[in-house]
Amino acid sequence: MGVGPACEAAEARSGGIGPDQIDAFAEGELIDFVHATAIYGCGTSAGGATVICVDSQRLPTFDSDMNRVTYGHYIFCEGHCEAARLPHEFVHVRQFEDTGDAMGIDYLVQYVWSGFSYESNPYEVEARSVGR
Repeated sequence: MGVGPACEAAEARSGGIGPDQIDAFAEGELIDFVHATAIYGCGTSAGGATVICVDSQRLPTFDSDMNRVTYGHYIFCEGHCEAARLPHEFVHVRQFEDTGDAMGIDYLVQYVWSGFSYESNPYEVEARSVGR
């Protein structure tokens, strides 16, 4: 998947902020917000970074039907991160490595452009190709 137009525009406006920003936010803010019950390395990304799984009591998302969400190299799971479901999230980690911090903006734009459909969002279509 290539970088979407919203992602390109956001990176241009931001001066090209890098992946350290979203990882720092995940580690510094989101872990406290979700009331993490366990934090552990759960794999290595395509780019060679350690991926951190966070078992939590709640998720940092607007969609109450979700039970996993990925921010940068951090995978947040409601309850426990089940190994069988991680391949889908690792696709999102790789997408993040490919597009940088602006992926979040582009993800939301793609969500809107796909008619507010999680199922039709190109980021999710790609991730579903390896599992749910």
